[in-house]
Amino acid sequence: MINMLIYLAVVLYGPAIALSAVTRIPDWACILIVGMICTFYTSVGGVKAVVWTDTLQLLLMFGGAITTLAVAIYYAGGIKDVVALANSSGRLKDLYNFDLNPTTRHTFWSVVIGGIFFWLSVYGVNQTQVQRYLSIPTLRQAQNCMWIGLPGFIILLTTTTWTGLALYGYYRHCDPLWQGLISAPDQIVPLFTMETLGTYYGLPGLIVVGVFSGSLSTISSGVNALAAIFLEDCWKLWKPDTSPEWQCRVSKIAAVTFGIVCIAFAFIVAQMGGVLEFAYALFGMISGPLLGLFALGMFFPWSNTKGAAIGFTIGLAIALWIGIGSKLAGSLSEQPMLGRTPDPVSCPSMTGTYPSIQNIYKVNYEILDIYEMSYLWYGPIGCTTVVLIGLLVSFITGPRAGKEIDPQLMVPLFAKIFFFLPENTKRKFWFGVQYDRPLLIVHPRTNEDGGKVPAVSAIALPVVTVSEATPPPMNPAPRSGLTTRAPSIYTMNSSSHNNNGHFNHNMDYEVKMSAC
Repeated sequence: MINMLIYLAVVLYGPAIALSAVTRIPDWACILIVGMICTFYTSVGGVKAVVWTDTLQLLLMFGGAITTLAVAIYYAGGIKDVVALANSSGRLKDLYNFDLNPTTRHTFWSVVIGGIFFWLSVYGVNQTQVQRYLSIPTLRQAQNCMWIGLPGFIILLTTTTWTGLALYGYYRHCDPLWQGLISAPDQIVPLFTMETLGTYYGLPGLIVVGVFSGSLSTISSGVNALAAIFLEDCWKLWKPDTSPEWQCRVSKIAAVTFGIVCIAFAFIVAQMGGVLEFAYALFGMISGPLLGLFALGMFFPWSNTKGAAIGFTIGLAIALWIGIGSKLAGSLSEQPMLGRTPDPVSCPSMTGTYPSIQNIYKVNYEILDIYEMSYLWYGPIGCTTVVLIGLLVSFITGPRAGKEIDPQLMVPLFAKIFFFLPENTKRKFWFGVQYDRPLLIVHPRTNEDGGKVPAVSAIALPVVTVSEATPPPMNPAPRSGLTTRAPSIYTMNSSSHNNNGHFNHNMDYEVKMSAC
């Protein structure tokens, strides 16, 4: 929860300073306005409001991004000039910089490897994404949604990257930050919008709304996810018999509370520097170890509870030590902008002196090398530490036997990697987990009145007893050998119990036996 709250605060701060740059409203007032509006419609509308607002915001986000790119390229002199300036200034050298030194800020390896761990954390274990997956009826449809969204994500990321290059070409001789026109680099897009499109009614608003849309979409889904986590994992453990009406009230109160906390954190984030860099560093420090915890449990059947707990604690501690230590040591101080050449003729109001590469190196000379590590490596280090320490502790304290593990909770990673091997050889990479064991799938069935039996929640799980020798009456006997690929379906009565072990009521279920 803390990780998500801090990240949402980072996302909230971005559009707030954009609005401040355009309207001249103070940053603190913009943070309050944006945060309160987003918290209101999220708490009132729930996940349905989040989905529909996300759909509208997606269209506005693309409209604003494409408009900004087209205008920026035009004022920078065209696409050829943008590419030429980017090459001459060295801003594209990271594409072919294969330096393995982890203290180099951006290299091919840090961007690719760090980016893989970052986006795995976002799309694999982040609650806001998992909640969206679970709102879709089937696994196949959830996978299709991700594949459908991939081209749009690539287009949006490419658009914003080229917009940055075009803005460099436009401001290369007259940095607005050193002119005092803006107070943070994150305000450069709103400033450019007002300078170039301020006389065209509606266009500045479209671009600023595009900036807002991406952030509000993330904030609303994040607040809604935090409210759901609090209701299911905290409140229901305390009061499992809460009525649906009170569950709705608790969820809304939790959403409002988390929104207020997010607003408070946004004021702290305002002192942390660049939004994008801080977001990457934060996700690396916290979500990297979290990704390692999930990987340890899904891919390595030998891991146990002690290994997971100790591994996650050590991995999180190391990631936080490096990330916070680098911030306190000052290694994330302002870096010189490549190719920035001030022109006193075109920028008569330019004040101050530019930091040079040599000055930055001199300032950071006495800082420990580990604090000079690129923020893109925080995630891989945290994730790898959790897996290695978790496996070591698990083997020392006693690894779990593969046959004792539910195959539905595991993924045969190594068997999938060596897919080209013979079947008998691949089975050895199951490490004792019985992936071919038949699964018992329980589906609520329709009762006599034609209504649906209430769905089984994560807290009140039904206890189902299947007897092959004495099948339920009024149903055909199951075929012999329930381990066959052809499923046998029949109906039985089962008892449901709550967390305290007390039986509540009887429910009818359709039970399906099938093999993996």
